[in-house]
Amino acid sequence: MPNPISNLTAIWVEGTGIELSWTAATDATNDSFYFVYVLTSVSTATPIWSLVTTLGAEIINGPAGIVALAPATSYQYPWASAAILWASGTVTPNSLAFQVIQSDDAGNTSIGVTVSTMSPPQTLPTAPPHLQNIPALDSFGQFLVNDQDSYSEISDSVEMIVGTQIGQRPALPDFGILDPTFTYPIDTTSMRNAIVTWDERAVPTITVSYEDVIGGGNTNVSIELATTNANSGEGTFDG
Repeated sequence: MPNPISNLTAIWVEGTGIELSWTAATDATNDSFYFVYVLTSVSTATPIWSLVTTLGAEIINGPAGIVALAPATSYQYPWASAAILWASGTVTPNSLAFQVIQSDDAGNTSIGVTVSTMSPPQTLPTAPPHLQNIPALDSFGQFLVNDQDSYSEISDSVEMIVGTQIGQRPALPDFGILDPTFTYPIDTTSMRNAIVTWDERAVPTITVSYEDVIGGGNTNVSIELATTNANSGEGTFDG
């Protein structure tokens, strides 16, 4: 039985393919072949390996004439082939497994050496967190913070906007909303415009309910907040 290859590796090159490389079998000659397989189904009791290429002797034309060398020890599995395989639904998305077997000139084969690879994890850019509107400490004495662009951070921003009256901040006199305390009905349009002006990530839906306004009852303002950031989420808070 021929000896197996060793040190099989698979490098994921997004949009290009999977770069396979290995160390040649110790008994490989120019009569040897390498069979490269890809795992095409994990939904059956026995995994199905499909042949993708056969690597035979490398023929070069050198100073000594035409020479046959042992097979190459690398192969690139095309990205297009990977996309077709993922679309088939028979393998796990964004992952692949390969097997390389050596064969001698008599058709004897080595044991297979396998390797798997998957899409590298995405690393999203991070930014310093913001303090919460109402400063508070956790159990370790650290200030509680909101991650930037999180729902909590955006809702805190909206709460600050609608909780500030125009002119209340001398350094930013246009920030905030007009005092709605003695306004009937509440101008939800200007309130919404103020929110999206000062925080473009917010997508507010404002509803108002009145409880006997003439008799001095309460006016309840509810802001249902979605965001332009898909990772932030949505929710509702009342003011």
